[in-house]
Amino acid sequence: MNIINAVEKSLNQARTYLEDSFIMVPDSDYWAFPHFRGKGRATECGGTSSALAALHSLKPSSTHIKNRVNSALEWLYSRQSSEGSWEASYIHCSEITARVLCDIKEYKPPSDTERSRKINKAIHYLESCYNRDGFFPLHHKAI
Repeated sequence: MNIINAVEKSLNQARTYLEDSFIMVPDSDYWAFPHFRGKGRATECGGTSSALAALHSLKPSSTHIKNRVNSALEWLYSRQSSEGSWEASYIHCSEITARVLCDIKEYKPPSDTERSRKINKAIHYLESCYNRDGFFPLHHKAI
């Protein structure tokens, strides 16, 4: 097996692993990702957004999986706090908010939609966190 075939095989295995790892979020109609395949609890937002970013790079294999991706995106947006951040362990967090924004950037929503408004709200939240010292604090009180 040449290196190209080996890489393609590994990428296909990674895509299959991610596609098989989706779980239905308990008490909801959303799909998300667990910390580990087979675990029944969804990750915090950063884990699901990272899995979505990887799956986008690997190209979902079917419409069925694309529907789950869309559901997982909706789950992420539903978890956004009112001031625009995403949480890590129940703490409003600029790091997780930036990570989620970077991870979902490939899933560009049409302008003037609820998703685009939520993205703008997250950007506004990050702007409010920025210190004059040139850094973002890990945790930021609600604005």
